[in-house]
Amino acid sequence: MIEFNCFCKYHFSLPEDQAGGSFQCPKCGKLVDVPTLNDLDKLNADGTYTLGALELAPEPDRVERATKAFTRQRFNEEGEEIDNRLTLEDVLKIGADKITREIKEEAEASPKYDPLTGELIRPLELKTDEATAHVPMAKPALTYAQLGLDKRMTAGHALAELFKPMNLIVMFAILIAHLFGQVVAAIIVAGIFFIAPVLLMVLVLILSHYGNVVDEIGPTGRDELPRPLRDASFTDDIWNPFKYVFAALLICFWPLLILQNVPESQLVPIGAPLFLLGSFFFPAVLLTLCTSGTVENMRPDRVMKVIGACGLSYFASLLAWLIGISIYLFGIYTYNFTFFKLFYKTQKTSIIFTNSISLPALFLGIIAMHYFGWTVGLLYRNHHAQFPWVLQRHVSTRRKDTIAQLEQINRDRGRAAMEAQRPIPLGPEPTPVKPRMELRDEGQSHRLMPS
Repeated sequence: MIEFNCFCKYHFSLPEDQAGGSFQCPKCGKLVDVPTLNDLDKLNADGTYTLGALELAPEPDRVERATKAFTRQRFNEEGEEIDNRLTLEDVLKIGADKITREIKEEAEASPKYDPLTGELIRPLELKTDEATAHVPMAKPALTYAQLGLDKRMTAGHALAELFKPMNLIVMFAILIAHLFGQVVAAIIVAGIFFIAPVLLMVLVLILSHYGNVVDEIGPTGRDELPRPLRDASFTDDIWNPFKYVFAALLICFWPLLILQNVPESQLVPIGAPLFLLGSFFFPAVLLTLCTSGTVENMRPDRVMKVIGACGLSYFASLLAWLIGISIYLFGIYTYNFTFFKLFYKTQKTSIIFTNSISLPALFLGIIAMHYFGWTVGLLYRNHHAQFPWVLQRHVSTRRKDTIAQLEQINRDRGRAAMEAQRPIPLGPEPTPVKPRMELRDEGQSHRLMPS
């Protein structure tokens, strides 16, 4: 028989087959745990156990382990993320006979948990290079996410791209606009002045087109000329490009206005240096106005730093401007001379000869001006990260080729997999843990759960 008392001093006498069970005390109504046969000699008359009979192993880190296992927090007091995975010592205590390097690295790594579900994020196992060497791999079809793979376009490549059929069609449309403007100018000279706004509109559309070329090649990053009027937006495709190109011409070449009061003998000695000086700054000023987005970048020191950031490629754009504007103005002058010569009596052969020069010269000048706009756009595309502009988006220089990073990770995992095949020697034998018994105070009840 098992003789014991409840906490309320109510006495029980039960058969031995009920040892370890539980029932409700008829006097106090609390749950009573029936002691086992081994606990009878440690049980006191008041229902408690003798403290001196318990053998508790010293556990100095018990509170720390309990807090780590049962807390709802993901970080401890030091701000470190709580790792509930088994450590290498825990695995050794379990009795594992083989600890690989992969298990050791996984045990020592900091855990990562899903912020929504709280589940532990485990890395996916990747096949080694040896296992996937026989699998045929296709080349990536999309290259927009692969930094560094795009070829850097130079001024020579731009000249070749300029003669593609679609680009030639665009430049031919600009030639038609010049011819139409010449007809309108002739009508105005004849005395019909009310159509002067039409000529002004043609000039605005031509200048805005050259501004769109800089924006299309530079910030937009396309390798073809924009169609005339582009998307026909008055603000973005007509007015803003026109005012940028017109402002760049006015800023760089306004000193040439003083030549009106200079004698003809001094036009070239005075006008040539002023034109060359304005031409030196014109590509940088046009680039800043068309692509920087704010006039605050027109400070002289920032314009000079733009020239320095472009390096030798800036002088290629400058040379394209000097050659292009020379051919362009020559073509406009010869065509005007030829057009107005039609209204005067002259020899037919001389008119045909002049037409054979004027139209090709005008079209060649249009090609040269488009090439200059293309080179200015390339200055932005290749060097805009070094421009000292304000109110610009941040361009990170720390990113590298994604494909190269993945290949390096695969190579590292392949070497790690080869090294993981060698077992790591076991540590010392774990010390046995003595069984312990929980204390309970008087007046508390303990429910035995079925196993």
